[in-house]
Order: sequence, then C-alpha cells, then structure tokens
Amino acid sequence: MRQIGKMKYLGFIGSTTKRIAIIGLLFGFIIINSCEKSKDSDKGNVSFGINTHVINCIATAEVFVDSKSIGFIPGTCDTIVNCNSPYTLNKEISVGKHSYRIDVIGQSGSCLRIKEGDFDLVKDDCLRIFGDLRLRDEK
Repeated sequence: MRQIGKMKYLGFIGSTTKRIAIIGLLFGFIIINSCEKSKDSDKGNVSFGINTHVINCIATAEVFVDSKSIGFIPGTCDTIVNCNSPYTLNKEISVGKHSYRIDVIGQSGSCLRIKEGDFDLVKDDCLRIFGDLRLRDEK
C-alpha cells in the first residue's frame, strides 16, 4: 500500500474495476453478436426434382441457387412428395428471396434444358421445386 499525500492508494482496486469493466464489455459484445447471428442462422429446406426421363436422353441436372452450384439432382421423379423424397436434391439454406436455375445437360452435350425462377423461403419451411420438362417455358 502506497500513500499519496494524505490519501492511501490501493493499486489493485483500480485494476479490479478495470477487469470488471472489460469483462462486462466482452459479455455485452458476445450477447449482441449472438443476437445478430440468430438472424443469419434462420434456415429452411428446399427440395429440387426433375423428370429427365421424359426427354429420352441420359442427362444430369445441376442446381444453382443465387448463381452458385448446390449440387446435382441424383435421379428422376414425377413429383416431390416431401423434402426427403427419393431422387431429389434436398438442401437447407438461409431464409429469404432466392433465384434458382436447373441445368439439364445430356452426356454428349445435347438435350440442353434450363428451368429457372425465383422463390421465397420461410424459416423452418419445406419448399418443393419441380422442373417439369414436359412443359415449355414461356418467354
């Protein structure tokens, strides 16, 4: 303990107060950060299916969401019953408005078909997007 003039100076009191203030600020920062992340972590499920068997061509179907590839549809189907249907591409993505494109390309580069559109995904929702190749897109 040092004495400055008539007042005693306790160095550890000042450092403890600083420690408490720093811990309080860090705790507050963590709480604020976790609230912001919960908005970013809101997810929904989307399932993509396509009936490539109707075009008489051995083809693959690659799916793009917001211009980024999210994978290939593993088979062909006539409908999507739910987000866990067989032969569909099932993904969990962030909620909000998105655009999609399904590129169907034959093994020899033939049979090119493109299905595209927009969708709005809601939290904890299961959205089914079916690309029916029997229908022509109107443009």
